[in-house]
Amino acid sequence: MEENADVVSAKDHGDGAMMLTLKEQRERVETPYLTTPGGIARMGAKLRETRARYLEICRSNEEAAGAGDSSVWHDNFAYEENQRLMYQNARRIAEVEQSLQRLRVVALGGAGPEAATVGVVVRFLYDDEEEESQYFLAGWDDGDPAQRRISYNSPLGQALVGRGLDDGFELRSKGGKRAGVVVGLRWVTEQEDALGCLLGE
Repeated sequence: MEENADVVSAKDHGDGAMMLTLKEQRERVETPYLTTPGGIARMGAKLRETRARYLEICRSNEEAAGAGDSSVWHDNFAYEENQRLMYQNARRIAEVEQSLQRLRVVALGGAGPEAATVGVVVRFLYDDEEEESQYFLAGWDDGDPAQRRISYNSPLGQALVGRGLDDGFELRSKGGKRAGVVVGLRWVTEQEDALGCLLGE
């Protein structure tokens, strides 16, 4: 049987990989990731940290190789762990480098905002809670909920993007569904964006 020339099969690693057309692959590569000035700075710092960690693991390889059986691979768990960490960090470096190439910085401030988007602080109320929640809607892979910063590609970020004042939203997660309503919108300040957290609220 002749294969469809417009379809490329992803390798099956047991993670439910799907068939992607060449058009879909191109769209994934060409679609930019949005972020803020602070977000791209944090992504750059993340790349530097991951590279430093990778080099540190590489430097410890000789010590790990001598920590177990002389055959290195057999029963030398320290060396095997080093190899696993090297692979893990090398893959993470490639992912962050690819993200940096696709990042596009959005301008902060101006009129509005009329809807939740990258760079906007969203105040909302869940139907099952009495107290309001507030988060800075940050760029791609730039979330840190502990700092009240969520990435727009996170489940909550996706539920909020595009919602205006008094608009309802529904958050779907493994824990089930939660409904809420947007009660406030404002632009994040330059200082908050640079620090990656909300101030004075």
